[in-house]
Amino acid sequence: MKLSILLISIFVMVLCFANFVFAEISYLAGYTPEFEEAPCPFEVSQDALESIDCGYITVPENWDAADSRQIRIPVAVLRALSGDPFPDPLIRIEGGPMPTLVNAPFFVDSRLRQDRDLVLFDLRGTGFGDVVCPDVGPAYFRVLAGSLSAEQTQDELRRIGGQCRRWADEQGVDLGMYNSRQMAFDVIAIARSLDYNSWNLLGLSYGTRVALAAMRLQPDGLHTAILGGSVPPDIETIELNPFSRALGLMEEYCAEDPACAATFPSVITEYNALFERFESDPVPMQVSKSEVFPDGTIHLKGITLQRFVYQFLYDRLTLAATPLLLREIARGNTQPLSTLIEQFVPLADQLTGVNWAAHCYDLGGWAQSYEIPAPYGPDDDNFRMEVKVRCAGMGLGPAPPAERLPVESDLPVLILAGEHDPVTPPAYGLAVSNALQNSHYVEFPGRGHEFPPECTLSMIGAFLAEPLARPDDSCVEDTRTVPFVTDVRITPGMGRLAMSFMHGGSRGELVILAVPLLFLLSVLAWPAGALYRRVRRREQPLRTTFELRARWAAGVVSLIAVAFVVALVWVIMNMIADNPIQMMFGVPSTAAPLFFVPWVLLAGGIVLLMLTGIAWKRKTWSTAKRVHYTLIAVSAVSFSAILINWGLI
Repeated sequence: MKLSILLISIFVMVLCFANFVFAEISYLAGYTPEFEEAPCPFEVSQDALESIDCGYITVPENWDAADSRQIRIPVAVLRALSGDPFPDPLIRIEGGPMPTLVNAPFFVDSRLRQDRDLVLFDLRGTGFGDVVCPDVGPAYFRVLAGSLSAEQTQDELRRIGGQCRRWADEQGVDLGMYNSRQMAFDVIAIARSLDYNSWNLLGLSYGTRVALAAMRLQPDGLHTAILGGSVPPDIETIELNPFSRALGLMEEYCAEDPACAATFPSVITEYNALFERFESDPVPMQVSKSEVFPDGTIHLKGITLQRFVYQFLYDRLTLAATPLLLREIARGNTQPLSTLIEQFVPLADQLTGVNWAAHCYDLGGWAQSYEIPAPYGPDDDNFRMEVKVRCAGMGLGPAPPAERLPVESDLPVLILAGEHDPVTPPAYGLAVSNALQNSHYVEFPGRGHEFPPECTLSMIGAFLAEPLARPDDSCVEDTRTVPFVTDVRITPGMGRLAMSFMHGGSRGELVILAVPLLFLLSVLAWPAGALYRRVRRREQPLRTTFELRARWAAGVVSLIAVAFVVALVWVIMNMIADNPIQMMFGVPSTAAPLFFVPWVLLAGGIVLLMLTGIAWKRKTWSTAKRVHYTLIAVSAVSFSAILINWGLI
């Protein structure tokens, strides 16, 4: 009798799951998506636009309801660069969920579109589509910037979640429809609207969850899938704190590096001490004023430090600088952290309510089972905690049990994972791989939530060419030895200079520096004039000893200024090749003597001002030439003063 009841129960569960899947397939089968052309919402050259088709498709917000409100999904097709492309495109699914098309210019010359079309689109409710809860991102950043404790931060996140829910209700938006399952239907609709008979998926981070949801539906035409940084549907079955694990690996890497071990003997101990110190006594830091940080101040508290350390563990280069960052913070130097935080400010406007709502559906079961410690500790699971309190505020629960089962498929799948990934660790990729019959799992040593570009592109190309054969992974070298930043001269001005290089809005400062340098270079007019007269065989004017010495002095000062700029550019180029994050702190110790030059230039500029005074008193040269010399002297002082003011000393 008990056996009969058990068998009947299993049959009912299977039947319900089958109805759940096939009902969705049948509804999609009756829907005819259309691609409507529209101007590209991003800026690229006119030549690049000739091979890009932009537009959007209109889809139901709720794929299970025929009378659902409609939403728009922006799409860009970057046609293959090859004259004889493969017919099956690569559809890229962004992580986050975050928008994609804002970054479309970076894919114009990508190898991903060399032999096949590359299809980009904004996940529903993000980017250039019908944005959901656009104020979530800035509000979230302001919470991180406030002087709140961990418990108060949790309360604020709940409040922001509640605000988003009220906004959605007022706008008629169903927040429960912004998840991997609904997005999977969007992906299939995009492929069909573009008339592709066969297509491949490239999912990154959260995008892997969408790709897996699409694989579960087994749509016609899906050829292969590539998953980078996997988020398994059954994540709640994996007992692991990815952040704590990544912290431990960072300390292991450091211990294996003699220079790092000697310079930073106890990385985690220092991090823990800073967390406790700032959680009880937040420290204000100055950043550039913006809509996100209107008063230009961030209060560094324990949970803020944890959130950004967690973010720095994503990338191999930022991880390499994290021990140095912690040491400098402990010494009271928070400028490198401020500079690094400013790199994340542009993301505030890209972070929408969809990011939070999707996590509730896809990670809600995993988050709900987490007992948030009180008091909250330095190595507790920050991301899991945030998902739990956000979803409580939004009133959203997890996906139904059928969507939280492993995806089983015989589809060829390439799975990529980074060894020290703090958000999607290798265990997640292995869990996904174990349920797939034809998967190839590749783990990159010494990498986080990113992969080496050349090696990754090479493997993707090989996999797409022969999906059932394991791609040549010989390029996956043992890079477990992280290039830690240890030998550095702390130079505050380098961080400011780095910002000027990286952000167009800050390049006005470089112009301010360039103007006096151009006036200093104008001394070249003197030898050029002498050479011209010699070539033309004209008589050279007689110069007094004072005139010659004054000109020589100006020439030497100008030469020193130019030599300083050339040497600084050379140092910067070497740092960019090695680890550009080092610029946030300073320069290699070997370049330390370079930063005595601004003081030499200041002294030289003062000498030139004295010579200028003598020239005006004696009425040496014509008035125009005295004005020219005055400008050179003022430029020398100004140039050195700017360098000193910037902290390039």
